[in-house]
Amino acid sequence: MKAYVRHIGIIDIYGNTHGVSFTEGVNIVTGKSSTGKSAILDIFDYCLGSSTFTPPKHGVIAEYGSLYFIVINLERSSLLLARGKDLKKAFLKEDLDSRFEVLEDITENSFEDSGFLPINIFRKNLGRYFGLTLTTTEENNEVRSFRTSQRKLPSPSVRSFSSFILQQQNLIANKFALFYRFEEKEKKDQAIEHFKFFAGFVTPEYYSLRQRENELNTKYRILQLSIKRIAEQEEKFENDLKDLLRQYRAASGSELEIGNIHLIISNPQIALERLLITPVQTNSESEEYKKLRAAEERVLAYQIASLRRAQNKLSDVRASIRLTQDTYHLEHLNALPETLTIEETKCPFCNSKKSNILESANKLSDAIDWLNTKLKQSHYMRDSLEERKNEIIKEINKIKEKIKSTEESIKKIDKDTEDIAKLKTQYEVSLKIKTRIEILLENAVDNERKRINEELAKINTEINSIKKTLHEKFNLYEKKNSAEEFINTTMNSIGVNFDFEEFYKPLNLHFSLDTFDLWHETEEGIRVLLRSMGSGANWLYSHLTLFLSLLKYFCSLKECCRIPTILLLDQPSQVYFPRTDYGDAFNAHELSEKSLESETTLVDNDLQSVQNMYTQLVKFCEETTKETGITPQIIVVDHADNLTLGSGFNFESLVRARWRTHSQGLIDLDKIASSQ
Repeated sequence: MKAYVRHIGIIDIYGNTHGVSFTEGVNIVTGKSSTGKSAILDIFDYCLGSSTFTPPKHGVIAEYGSLYFIVINLERSSLLLARGKDLKKAFLKEDLDSRFEVLEDITENSFEDSGFLPINIFRKNLGRYFGLTLTTTEENNEVRSFRTSQRKLPSPSVRSFSSFILQQQNLIANKFALFYRFEEKEKKDQAIEHFKFFAGFVTPEYYSLRQRENELNTKYRILQLSIKRIAEQEEKFENDLKDLLRQYRAASGSELEIGNIHLIISNPQIALERLLITPVQTNSESEEYKKLRAAEERVLAYQIASLRRAQNKLSDVRASIRLTQDTYHLEHLNALPETLTIEETKCPFCNSKKSNILESANKLSDAIDWLNTKLKQSHYMRDSLEERKNEIIKEINKIKEKIKSTEESIKKIDKDTEDIAKLKTQYEVSLKIKTRIEILLENAVDNERKRINEELAKINTEINSIKKTLHEKFNLYEKKNSAEEFINTTMNSIGVNFDFEEFYKPLNLHFSLDTFDLWHETEEGIRVLLRSMGSGANWLYSHLTLFLSLLKYFCSLKECCRIPTILLLDQPSQVYFPRTDYGDAFNAHELSEKSLESETTLVDNDLQSVQNMYTQLVKFCEETTKETGITPQIIVVDHADNLTLGSGFNFESLVRARWRTHSQGLIDLDKIASSQ
């Protein structure tokens, strides 16, 4: 999104306005240490709704600062954002008449009380100017239940901008971290997730469709579990039906002519209709009950025998476990030596050597070695035996369930036999069983499986429709690959102009939009991650090439992109000139750690590298403007000054503020003095 920072400033406790004005392209704030250069990035982040107070807590800015503000110029308006030291409120005002164009026109009167909003409302309202109207990026509400907080993922907001815009002093050459706030995993995950929305890969419709897809998938899984439950019910239905048909045959002495068991199960409705018109027929000569009971008794005897065998196995395993436990204790008591040493012995009377003792010692030593080996194996055996014990216990429980079922079946047979013996007719008993079969079939008529299968088919159709829409309208895979190709190509095109070490030439940088990892890939296909890329210069240039490439990519997206085309860099020259600068002028030799006279050439080389870096920043902005039609903004705060740039660029034309004297800085001490 075309946008740039117009002002960053402070209203002091006396009502004076302090700050710096910026334009599109490269902007440089230079000066000595402790003048407030880094505070420019802190104030920017704070005014974008940071939940913590990021401006300096000590020094001149903390002492005299009352209100911190920034002005962001958009396509058709300007936004004045401000915050005091109250973390709960922030100021937001839109200007359509260029009233914020001149820094000095922004006074304490510009911030009426009605413009201060609760911080959550402020972030939401500010986000609307960047097209951030999405309420959630939660694609799967189920996932929330696995989080500690069980809260929704935060919706895309201006707070995620900072990760792509800010490179603070402790970050710009960091070998472990690329992005601001990524030390918190949750922040990193949010930024990665929000990127596809910021970059215009998706719209709010995408998240609605993804949520619906996940809801349907959840429902599909639940219905599949229902099918499993139904299968278990059908198995019980089959067993109960077989049992009742056997009872009917035993009671009546004849078969019930309603179809074979498989046909009955597949279509209980037809079986029920046949059953209702089938009369009870009896055969008084039948002894089926006796045969049926005898069969069940044989089954019971087999099951009891199986139970005994399993119980014996369990007893053996438990004995073995006790043995291994005793062995384990023996091992830990150091009851056995690991080796046995026997010296050669002689007879005290005749002084002759005794070889038989040595032979016995060798046998004993072999025995000790064998036993020590077994001792070392004992804990493995114990684990295996415990597993076997649990298996046998499960087997015993299953057998007991079968025995219980068989005993219940025998009881039913005995009950029916008793009914007949109590002068009930054979016909009555048979009719009673037939009625029970009717009830069983009636309960099975409602074909739940068919209904669920129909619903599953319907859900599957909708899921496929959503997937088709997601692919046709958004095609994230293709967009992500295209973006990665653009970023990677741009990185290597930019990076070739920076002073990477020879090992990394030809430069082959890669960036993943799935993980936000950066690496150099060798000709052999070996990935060299950022943290393994050697010197501070390599880390610095890796950061620069990546963030410049992202910036160019955002520019190429034009109105589709929701991230402002801004980049703030703090002290990029620090890898060459790391010393604190308190001089009245920038002196490369004094600030370099290469202080020996013999290293003067190296310092000059470092200075050339810094000059080249700034040259490439200016060249990048010009080329990006030419290629995309949008001029990005790069704000650099640094102690490097009076540089000689290449390609005809003038360093002085880029300087927006220079703070070298005692009174100069983000807070103008002369203004403070005149107000006291």
